Amino acid sequence: MIRFVFDECMPEHVLRAVEIRNREKPHEFLDVVAVGDGNVLPKGTPDDAIIAWAEQAGRAIVTLDDSTMPAHLREHLAAGKHCLGVFCVRPETAIPSIVFRSCDGRSRKRTG
Repeated sequence: MIRFVFDECMPEHVLRAVEIRNREKPHEFLDVVAVGDGNVLPKGTPDDAIIAWAEQAGRAIVTLDDSTMPAHLREHLAAGKHCLGVFCVRPETAIPSIVFRSCDGRSRKRTG
């Protein structure tokens, strides 16, 4: 199972939708934490620190930030470090699509 961290760009209602789905379908549990939640990184944490934390925590990152996060990921990887992945979600993506694709690991490669 892939574990995820939502950065602070992800709307809180998406995290709440995941929590509701986890209650309704515990056999398809989606392990998600969010920047700004309790023991996770505080809001305002820079992208490079989120990537480093995600690597240590064994989590893939989900974000709306396709402007700076990919560049930080490239730098992280160029330094010989690792990351499970960064999923850049388009702002207009429907919540069920985000949640269900996260659950079954499907994704579409961005081509444009």
